[in-house]
Amino acid sequence: KENVRILINKEASTNNIKNEFEIWLKKNVRKNDFVVIYFAGHGATETGSTYWVTYDSDIEDLYGTAISNDNISTMLNNIESKTLIVFLDSCYSAATVNRGWQTRSLIERDPFEEFKGEGRVVITSSTGKQPSLEVQEYGHGVFTYFLIQGLIGKADQDTDGYIIMDEIWDYVKNNVRNSAKKFGIHQTPIIDGRHSSGILLSKYPQ
Repeated sequence: KENVRILINKEASTNNIKNEFEIWLKKNVRKNDFVVIYFAGHGATETGSTYWVTYDSDIEDLYGTAISNDNISTMLNNIESKTLIVFLDSCYSAATVNRGWQTRSLIERDPFEEFKGEGRVVITSSTGKQPSLEVQEYGHGVFTYFLIQGLIGKADQDTDGYIIMDEIWDYVKNNVRNSAKKFGIHQTPIIDGRHSSGILLSKYPQ
């Protein structure tokens, strides 16, 4: 538990999130550690940049109050660990890991380009042009729901009691697309980055 930091609702302010990255992670993470970043919230665009909208962000002034992709990229790049997995459940989530989208609302370059490397992966809930569906009966966004279900065992393709990166990606990708389709929504999760096979995300009792 001492290795987990959770920010919910008003705790998830812009300053608090930045402090967790720039102070707590910098102080506690070393090269051989395994870091997982999970963000569920709103994404928005302003003047060609895409932002994480925090609890205290002003939607009329994202530049001054939200967390920009450039800022996110810098914070992730400063994490020392070899293995870094980022899960993003928000609209515009893939705008932070893809370039070439021909829309005015998305950034033109890849802000994660500098931090990619062995064992560093970003999985987003949808492409940069799609919404990220929330379903009341799930109690979460569709992406988060299937991410949780996968991590507690349902993604275990070879039934060995361990969930690895490739298994969670296959499970989330397929189930999110199929579930969103039932609600008339096109939602396609995106994976970006490089990693060696066999990155362990969770184990569960059989």
